[in-house]
Amino acid sequence: MDNHKDNIVDRPIEDKPGGLTDEQKKYWFFSAEKNLASAKNVSRVKEYILAGLMCHLATEKAIKSIIAIKTNKYPPKIHSLTDLAVMAGLYSDLDNEQKTFLTELMPLQIEARYQQQKNDIYKIFTAEKCKDTCEKTERFLLWIKKRF
Repeated sequence: MDNHKDNIVDRPIEDKPGGLTDEQKKYWFFSAEKNLASAKNVSRVKEYILAGLMCHLATEKAIKSIIAIKTNKYPPKIHSLTDLAVMAGLYSDLDNEQKTFLTELMPLQIEARYQQQKNDIYKIFTAEKCKDTCEKTERFLLWIKKRF
């Protein structure tokens, strides 16, 4: 049995008595940063829809990091960015550009997974749109990080 422990924070599996550990809370934002890095990497090989999905995941996990910190519990297993922002107590602090960004990301978490929707989104999720989405995701993660 390999006893080597990676420096990757373990994913919190479930709520335990006493709440989440600090490492479990850190997992969410750490994972968000990794998803953003993945989005940038796959966009370089023109996998724009996958990059969009990674941006959605990064944004979702960043918001869930705030939920984990505030509630000391495992965040809900939902993917609606606006619902998560409300649960995190962030929605009223978002400016109109951020609210629009969350709304624009929402279809990517479904459309990037199913072939017919992929075909439809290929037409609108161009290299330029992908670059813009990655940049907005990065700004959003920085905004979230300031709330720790």
